[in-house]
Amino acid sequence: MDPDGSNQEQLTFQSGQFGYGISVSPDGRYIVFASKRAGDSNIWRVNSDGTNLTRLTSGGGSNPFCSPDGQWVIYYTVRSDAERIAWKVPIEGGNPVQLTGLSSNILGISPDGRLIAYGASQLGAKRIGIISRVNNQSIKMIDLPQTAMPRRMQWAPDGRAVTYTDGSNIWSQPLDGGPPKELTDFKSDGTSSFAWSRDGKQLACMRGTGTSDVVLISDVK
Repeated sequence: MDPDGSNQEQLTFQSGQFGYGISVSPDGRYIVFASKRAGDSNIWRVNSDGTNLTRLTSGGGSNPFCSPDGQWVIYYTVRSDAERIAWKVPIEGGNPVQLTGLSSNILGISPDGRLIAYGASQLGAKRIGIISRVNNQSIKMIDLPQTAMPRRMQWAPDGRAVTYTDGSNIWSQPLDGGPPKELTDFKSDGTSSFAWSRDGKQLACMRGTGTSDVVLISDVK
């Protein structure tokens, strides 16, 4: 759809239950996503106009991200022991390649393609790990507030910080170790997700509140 919400068009049909994640190639040509349309969750690719649906993996896959050069799709699989293994597969199709040294949720690839951010939360601690995409060596571990949501992280457009949600607002944490900076100043409601424009000048975010009721059911037969 257009940025103002007009001209909405459905791109996929009979998708079944979706897995986790969706990503657009940098050139806008492809959309990659995880879907259970053929049974287990796997990675699929479709043209941006909804044509040429193509299956990229057959051994499982979730949470896909297109590399900044548009050549690869990075994703992970979950083994029976719940260990997450990171992989990459050519966006045009081919054999997956295992990315060793990373066993957690992939959260995003830096704009220059050199770094990968992944969820490293353990024993209640909220953390984001940064590793090199070239050799999978650990670069940095970032501690976040307990109220932060690491899974909703986005790389800053300049690649010098990671941005994340914490309660109602969006924060930026520089990789050089400086203090976090609050990017928004919402006074109410929660921010569930967000995304940067490619030029880094705008943020789109999803905000709202959750409500629930207690219902008494009697005379159940």
